[in-house]
Parts: sequence; C-alpha cells; structure tokens
Amino acid sequence: MTQRTQAVDEPKVRMDAALLRVGLAVVLGVLVSVADSTLTVVAIGSIGAELRADTGTLQWGTGGYLLANCAAVPASGWLQARIGARTAWLAGLGGFLVASVLCGLAWSPGSLIAFRVLQGLAGGVIGMVAVVVLTRAAGPRRAGRAFGVLATPSSLAPVFAPVVAGAVVDTSGWRWLFYGQVPLLLSATAAGALLAPQGVGIGIAGFVVGSLADRFGARPVMLGGLALTLLGTLPFTAAARDPDDTVLVIALVLRGIGLTSVTIPLSAAIYRSLPDPAQVPRIATISAVTMRLGGALGGAGAAVALTLSGDSAAGFATAFWCMVALLVVPVVLAVLLPKD
Repeated sequence: MTQRTQAVDEPKVRMDAALLRVGLAVVLGVLVSVADSTLTVVAIGSIGAELRADTGTLQWGTGGYLLANCAAVPASGWLQARIGARTAWLAGLGGFLVASVLCGLAWSPGSLIAFRVLQGLAGGVIGMVAVVVLTRAAGPRRAGRAFGVLATPSSLAPVFAPVVAGAVVDTSGWRWLFYGQVPLLLSATAAGALLAPQGVGIGIAGFVVGSLADRFGARPVMLGGLALTLLGTLPFTAAARDPDDTVLVIALVLRGIGLTSVTIPLSAAIYRSLPDPAQVPRIATISAVTMRLGGALGGAGAAVALTLSGDSAAGFATAFWCMVALLVVPVVLAVLLPKD
C-alpha cells in the first residue's frame, strides 16, 4: 500500500531549493553563450562598414559559431569525463571570455570569423556541461520541469540581446558587444525590438510546457507546438511584399511558443526513456549535435535563398516556404513517438 501511494505521489515531486540553485548556476552560464549567438544580428551593417565586408562574408561568423558549437559537443563529453564537470564548466567560461575579447579586437573579416569559431567551441562546452549537470540533478521524474527552468530564463537572451546590442552599436560601436556585459535596461532600438516577440513566446511557453509534457506526454504537446510553429511561419512568406507589423509580432510570439513546445517535451522524452543514467552524456551529445547542426544548416540555407534570388522579397518568401515544407518531417516523427 505504501509503495503504491509513493508511486502515485512520485510524479508530483516539485522543484526543491537545491535543484533551483543548480538550475540558476547552469542558466547563468548558458545565457552568456546564447546571447553571443544573437548579438551580432543587428550589428552586421556596422561591422561590414568598418571591416569592409559584405553580409554574405560576415554571415560566416554566425555560421562558424554554430558549427563550432556542434564540433565541440563530442569533445565536451570526453573533456568532462577526464577533468570533471566543474573544471570543464570553468574551462568553457574562461575560453568564451578570451574569445569574446579577441572578437572585439578583430582587425579583418577573417580574424573576426576565426575568433567567433573559438567562441563557438567554448560555447559548445558550456551548453553540453549544462545539460548533463541539470539532467543529473533533476532525475527522470522532474526532467520536464528542469528543462523548463533552463529554457525560460535562457529565452531572455534572444529577447534582450538584440535590443541591447542595437543600443550598444548606436552609442559605443560594435566592438563593445564583445568587450563586456551591457546593462539590460538600455533603450531598445528598432532592429532589436523586432526580434523580441519570438523570445517572449519562448518565455511564455517555458513556464507551462514542461509540466504539460510531464502530465500528457511528449507527443500531443509536440504536435500542438508544431501547429503553432506553422501558423507563426506562414505570415512571413508574404511579409517582404506586404508587411504588417502587428501580424508579424503575433506570428513571432506563436513561433516562440511553438518551438518551445517542441524542444522541451522532446528533450524530456529522450532523457526519461534512458534505462541507465550513465547514458546521459552520450545521448546529450547526439541530441545537441543534431539540434545545433540543424540550426547552422537552416541559417545557411536561408542565406543561400536570399543570395541567389535577384528579388529580395522573393528570396525571403522562398526561405520561409522551405521552412514550412520542412515542418512535415518533425510532424511525422512526432506521430511516431510512443505514448508515454
């Protein structure tokens, strides 16, 4: 009787203070690497003017950062096994700091791209160690809530990083994006503000998606998230020709909610299904490589569509229609997921 009662009560285990402290430490490190992946979005024009480089060339800085993240993931598991999670964590943060300073000192497009690759390598270590530490601290029963703790604060980086970056570029120049921390209360610029709604959607979803995944299972939550992602993507297929700011803001919020409703349940389902906790580093490596490589290839594909199209409006439409078409793949995979 006692065992049955414990089994019934076990899924209701809440986030305790110890887990919240671990989550806070992990999130603070992840925020650094996430923010730097988006900081340069609103500074492309300023960087290009000073370093005499076009947008296509500078895009390799962002692409190199993401690809280096992927390359660092397999090595992160090996590094953690050799020197421990704490030392690997500090090494990642230290490497990221050094690479950030070097980015600020860049004297040419090539040097900036090279230093961004170094940043990506360090950021990959940070992200991998964060996943492993948080998963081990939470355990399988609290996996959904734990990933909600990681996703919700981390969503602040995409919200505020472009906003702060725009203000810093306007007042101090793009190099200060890399030199140090910038107060988050700086006034938003137009470019940064336009990128914020999707992060707001991510933040909204992060509060509830983990609990929904724990209660109803990954499949229904993921299918709902994919539907919202589709609804949030369709308006952008015509946005370049007939933009409506209100519609695009709503669409970005929907995309943020939808994407979070896919990633959190998927991550929770993966780690919950592991028969042996010792497999967490290996599975975390595979999962992180897949997601980051997808992000890098997606960004590169969109850039190719824009570059090859003589009409920029047609290029944007083509890129977003490709995103709509590719949503068929995760829908099929979500349907094939086993019921929890």
